[in-house]
Amino acid sequence: NNVVNKDYYTYTKVVFTDNIDFGGETEFEDDNCTFTAIKNWETNSTYRSFEFDGQNKTISNFTIINPAAKDLAIFDSYVGDVKNVTMKNVTLIGLGRIAPLASRIWGNIDNCHVDGFVGYAIANGDDGDKVGGLVAQMQDPNAITNCSVKNADIEGYRDLGAVAGMANL
Repeated sequence: NNVVNKDYYTYTKVVFTDNIDFGGETEFEDDNCTFTAIKNWETNSTYRSFEFDGQNKTISNFTIINPAAKDLAIFDSYVGDVKNVTMKNVTLIGLGRIAPLASRIWGNIDNCHVDGFVGYAIANGDDGDKVGGLVAQMQDPNAITNCSVKNADIEGYRDLGAVAGMANL
């Protein structure tokens, strides 16, 4: 929807039209995980800028348990804004950058809510960090407005937060 091509990026507006229920299906301890996060940025490469509008829909029963994985979230290394979505009953266990909504985000988050989150980062060398109730790592520029997190159990080695595990401002 609404795609605009530039020299090195593409702008896309994504709108939810229905709720998504993952049904509690769990991805366990392998590198062949069937879930792929929405990712639109890679170091030193082109990227796609999104505006994601959940239209007040709900993503529920999302679980990944993979002790060898980082960047567990719906959005991973995401450039753009996210608004109007609720996440319910999310369990994510891995090495780090763990959160229901975004592992890393360059953009704004508005009217996003989490109800029921278990996030655990396993300490392994320098891993085991950046676990947040909404986003694991906020990048610059960014703002979180009109958001809430409740019923969250967050554990890890460092950089833990009820809303954001870490913010680079």
